Amino acid sequence: MLAVVDAPGASLDDMVAFANSEACLGSLSCTILAPEAVDAGVVDAAIADLHYGAVSVNVWSVFGYTSMANGATWGAHPTDGAEHSGHGYVGNHYGVPDIEKSVVRGGGSLAKPSVDLANRPPAIVYDALFTAIVRKAGAGGVATLLGRRLLGAIRGLLPFGSRGAPYGSVGRGN
Repeated sequence: MLAVVDAPGASLDDMVAFANSEACLGSLSCTILAPEAVDAGVVDAAIADLHYGAVSVNVWSVFGYTSMANGATWGAHPTDGAEHSGHGYVGNHYGVPDIEKSVVRGGGSLAKPSVDLANRPPAIVYDALFTAIVRKAGAGGVATLLGRRLLGAIRGLLPFGSRGAPYGSVGRGN
């Protein structure tokens, strides 16, 4: 679910209090969009005060989820006693004790988006997602797919004969 709140004149502290209130149900993830002009200390204080399991700064909150592949965590904030967002977390491959939240930071500039959804990604991206998710082949299946595509591209660049043609028959009129 996406919740966007227009609060002209509200401070970042006001927005943190709103995000932590019962008006926003759940505690999985949230995103802070902060221009470079905002003091980094103010943003850090807001991150510390937010009761969310994953806080993303200037990036799409899905990167909070995908960061667990690099050792971060994904799950409800420990203060979510009503368990609106579940209980506990997944990830934490490095065994860091007393995890409260994961923080993912993007670049400071909001002028250039970190994920450009205006342009379609190359077909190989869709093929890899299909292989990993629909076929449930995981990382090994995606690696195989990428390897086959790479070999196919190399084959198209090199002057091999047709299948079944003897080696060295290219360009000899055979």
